[in-house]
Amino acid sequence: MQGAYFYEALSDIAPILSPNVKKGTKAKPYIDHPFPLTVKDAKEQKEAEEKQRYKKMRAKMIEWTQRKNAEQELKEDG
Repeated sequence: MQGAYFYEALSDIAPILSPNVKKGTKAKPYIDHPFPLTVKDAKEQKEAEEKQRYKKMRAKMIEWTQRKNAEQELKEDG
Protein backbone atom coordinates (compact mmCIF):
# COMPACT_ATOMS: atom_id res chain seq x y z
CA MET A 1 0.00 0.00 0.00
CA GLN A 2 2.82 2.38 0.77
CA GLY A 3 4.07 1.98 -2.79
CA ALA A 4 0.62 2.79 -4.17
CA TYR A 5 0.44 6.00 -2.12
CA PHE A 6 3.97 6.96 -3.17
CA TYR A 7 3.14 6.33 -6.84
CA GLU A 8 -0.06 8.41 -6.54
CA ALA A 9 1.80 11.28 -4.87
CA LEU A 10 4.55 11.21 -7.50
CA SER A 11 1.96 11.17 -10.30
CA ASP A 12 0.24 14.18 -8.75
CA ILE A 13 3.39 16.30 -8.82
CA ALA A 14 4.72 15.00 -12.16
CA PRO A 15 3.26 17.89 -14.22
CA ILE A 16 5.40 20.44 -12.39
CA LEU A 17 8.62 18.37 -12.63
CA SER A 18 8.87 18.69 -16.41
CA PRO A 19 11.51 21.12 -17.67
CA ASN A 20 9.00 22.46 -20.22
CA VAL A 21 6.31 23.21 -17.67
CA LYS A 22 4.12 26.23 -18.38
CA LYS A 23 4.02 29.07 -15.91
CA GLY A 24 1.18 28.68 -13.44
CA THR A 25 1.03 24.88 -13.64
CA LYS A 26 0.17 23.40 -10.27
CA ALA A 27 0.40 19.93 -8.82
CA LYS A 28 -2.81 18.00 -8.29
CA PRO A 29 -3.89 17.92 -4.64
CA TYR A 30 -3.03 14.83 -2.63
CA ILE A 31 -5.92 12.40 -2.24
CA ASP A 32 -8.26 13.18 0.63
CA HIS A 33 -9.38 9.63 1.34
CA PRO A 34 -7.61 6.28 1.72
CA PHE A 35 -7.50 3.71 -1.05
CA PRO A 36 -10.26 1.13 -0.61
CA LEU A 37 -9.01 -2.21 0.68
CA THR A 38 -12.07 -4.34 -0.04
CA VAL A 39 -14.75 -4.49 -2.70
CA LYS A 40 -17.23 -3.26 -0.10
CA ASP A 41 -15.03 -0.25 0.70
CA ALA A 42 -14.67 0.53 -3.02
CA LYS A 43 -18.45 0.34 -3.51
CA GLU A 44 -19.10 2.60 -0.51
CA GLN A 45 -16.52 5.11 -1.71
CA LYS A 46 -18.01 5.16 -5.21
CA GLU A 47 -21.52 5.66 -3.80
CA ALA A 48 -20.30 8.53 -1.60
CA GLU A 49 -18.62 10.18 -4.60
CA GLU A 50 -21.79 9.81 -6.67
CA LYS A 51 -23.88 11.36 -3.88
CA GLN A 52 -21.47 14.26 -3.65
CA ARG A 53 -21.55 14.76 -7.43
CA TYR A 54 -25.37 14.64 -7.35
CA LYS A 55 -25.50 17.26 -4.60
CA LYS A 56 -23.20 19.59 -6.57
CA MET A 57 -25.21 19.21 -9.77
CA ARG A 58 -28.49 19.73 -7.89
CA ALA A 59 -27.15 22.92 -6.29
CA LYS A 60 -26.00 24.20 -9.69
CA MET A 61 -29.39 23.43 -11.22
CA ILE A 62 -31.24 25.21 -8.40
CA GLU A 63 -28.94 28.24 -8.76
CA TRP A 64 -29.46 28.30 -12.53
CA THR A 65 -33.24 28.02 -12.13
CA GLN A 66 -33.35 30.86 -9.63
CA ARG A 67 -31.20 33.05 -11.86
CA LYS A 68 -33.40 32.37 -14.90
CA ASN A 69 -36.56 33.06 -12.89
CA ALA A 70 -35.13 36.38 -11.72
CA GLU A 71 -34.20 37.30 -15.30
CA GLN A 72 -37.70 36.42 -16.46
CA GLU A 73 -39.25 38.57 -13.74
CA LEU A 74 -37.08 41.51 -14.81
CA LYS A 75 -38.21 41.08 -18.43
CA GLU A 76 -41.85 40.95 -17.42
CA ASP A 77 -41.54 44.02 -15.19
CA GLY A 78 -39.42 45.99 -17.63
